[in-house]
Amino acid sequence: MRILIADDHTLVRQGFVALLAREPDLIVVGEAADGFEAVRLVAELSPDLAILDVGMPGLNGIVATARIRADSPQTRVLAISVHADGRYVRQIVEQADDTPVARLSPRELDVVRLVADGYRASEIAARLGVSIKTAEAHRRNAMRKLMVATVADLVRLALRERLVVGND
Repeated sequence: MRILIADDHTLVRQGFVALLAREPDLIVVGEAADGFEAVRLVAELSPDLAILDVGMPGLNGIVATARIRADSPQTRVLAISVHADGRYVRQIVEQADDTPVARLSPRELDVVRLVADGYRASEIAARLGVSIKTAEAHRRNAMRKLMVATVADLVRLALRERLVVGND
């Protein structure tokens, strides 16, 4: 798999390159320090995957993701962020239609929020007007898409990314 890495921190890019170099079937074909360079290199190099930092200067990773998805749909995008602000996740969801978080349906996002608020599957089903099995399926799908293994991990992610809106 051919990979492009875009992050404004040289050390982060070097870390990704070092980690990926351990895998013989993964080849880093380019590195970018900002979103403009990432969009240009994706068009030029046609990587299979672009790993983009959401918070890059200039053209940020959110806008760069949208441009890459429009101009180079064959390139998949993995958005990364150190930010604990749910605005970034929501913006990626709005801009990119094929990142793991972006593939959450509105119903799955509702279920994630309700799980994080402490509701059980039966309560979620009643609130959303669906069967318990459907509520559980939405939770499982969300967990798979967000790449978390346990409900506790799902709750931690929802809280960290501020997908849960406080009642205060």
